[in-house]
Amino acid sequence: MAFRKQSHAGKTNLSAVLAAAVVAVSAANVWATPASFTAGDLVVTTYGNSTASTTGGALTPIILTEYSPLGGAAVLTDNTGVDGEYGSNSEGNVQLSGNGQYLTFDGYNATAAASGIQAGTDAYYGLSYTHGTPYSDSTVALAQSASSDVPRVAVLVNASEQVNATTNLNDIFNVENPRSLYSATGSTFYISGQSDGSANSEGIFTGTVGLNTVTSAGTPTPVDTAAATRFVTAYNGNLYYSADTSATGVTGIWEFNGLPTSAATPTTQIVPANNGKSGGSEVFYSPDGFYFANSTTLYVADTGQPKTGSASDGGIQKWTFNTSTSKWVLDYTLTPTLSTWVSSPNAGQNADETGFEAITGQVVGGTVDLYAVSYTLDGDDPDGLYSISDTLSATTNPGNESFTELETAAGDGGQIFKGVSFAPVPEPTTLALLGVGSLLMLRRRNRRNA
Repeated sequence: MAFRKQSHAGKTNLSAVLAAAVVAVSAANVWATPASFTAGDLVVTTYGNSTASTTGGALTPIILTEYSPLGGAAVLTDNTGVDGEYGSNSEGNVQLSGNGQYLTFDGYNATAAASGIQAGTDAYYGLSYTHGTPYSDSTVALAQSASSDVPRVAVLVNASEQVNATTNLNDIFNVENPRSLYSATGSTFYISGQSDGSANSEGIFTGTVGLNTVTSAGTPTPVDTAAATRFVTAYNGNLYYSADTSATGVTGIWEFNGLPTSAATPTTQIVPANNGKSGGSEVFYSPDGFYFANSTTLYVADTGQPKTGSASDGGIQKWTFNTSTSKWVLDYTLTPTLSTWVSSPNAGQNADETGFEAITGQVVGGTVDLYAVSYTLDGDDPDGLYSISDTLSATTNPGNESFTELETAAGDGGQIFKGVSFAPVPEPTTLALLGVGSLLMLRRRNRRNA
């Protein structure tokens, strides 16, 4: 795969040591540099710049910012060279590939269409572009550009911060945004998003990494195009996605049997529209990211204030699977312990936060450590990266758990957080090289000390 290495001042280059070790390892596609991300750290997709102003709807580089899960200043920042739309409420989620070796997310390539703005954007907006004019977000917001003019991009980043943005798609998510990307091993992908509702333009698609519909024949394969979809991921060999609307107006999370490679129908709506409750106790539901702690425990980042306009249960919802009824049940919702969560700038909480849009976690013994990015009513308001630990076995809110805001984004035209994931790990061949390199360094040190 073609990756682009980003340079970072102050990074230790062990290429000389690794070159001496290559003879001891036989492998193809060995990375030229050791890992730059620190295993166990958090990586946040960041839009904008805290020291400069960005207008809502404008393109902005997608930055990967690494933080310790204990909080503190950023460990590193990396400009991926891929564009996102500043202020977009529904894009920017990031997650690990199934093998843990890549960060996966999606964005836009505003320079990929060699012929510039064409009939697609004109036809939808009734504008008067001279065809061939380079795309400009001063006229049309980035996510509202025609996909034929501004291709949507599937992105993989490995542990050495090498960026693969070779997957360019100009035939899906027309005049709307790509929202999520999942890859099992880095060779194929599932991509999720919204469009203008035209046939086979929104929902879930699959393809091979490196597919470029701008320069070559081919198209991503539709899997489920019945609705605008949000987060897409896999767990225990099955594919899942979330949606806040559908053809029938139902919101929830859906499960496929296996990992479909062609058009398929979800087998189960694992989180039902009435949230596992009945008798008028339903919760208005607006799911985005979600995380399986195990096969019977699911944490959902609910954004709150869904598009129905009703108050919702925004926060981190905990669901468990009831084996006797074969249904998922909403146990409780975790929210910061403040007097008001919705639209209230309290201490430790940013203005207009209504819930969470992205989430990841890990199970340590009987505890689930969760990390989430908050959601705001206005997409360019300040948001934050939060952590909370939950008791895995609890089915009622323990009541003694509290959120910690690890970092706050500047917002208001500056910087906003979008997604959160753990850092990727090196490929096994890279780990072998690092191990051999470390052994060589140890032997040299021992010789000097002899």
